[in-house]
Amino acid sequence: MSFKTIHITNDSTQAEVIKVQLSENGITTFLKDSVSAQVTGVPLEVGGIKIQVAEKQTKEGILKLIELGYIKEEHAFEKPKSALTNSQAILLNKIMKLAITALLIGFAAYFAFS
Repeated sequence: MSFKTIHITNDSTQAEVIKVQLSENGITTFLKDSVSAQVTGVPLEVGGIKIQVAEKQTKEGILKLIELGYIKEEHAFEKPKSALTNSQAILLNKIMKLAITALLIGFAAYFAFS
């Protein structure tokens, strides 16, 4: 099954609430990058938590987010404008995940040997 991002947030609580609201309306929903936010305790500032829905339910999901007040109708079907290209954003996301992993390993080693 293919998923499409319909909304991005830096608030993990809001992402979970949106997921529940969409799921209650029969929309298959997936939160991308929410695990990174849970591990660090802080959502990723680069990219955020992506609310994704089954590709065939994209329009239905967007209309529900408009109805619930999470996005404005005039911005609903615009292509997002990003300072980064897709490949740059992917690379930056991978670097951030690697840095977080290295930091967690460093903390684990420090506490294991102290």
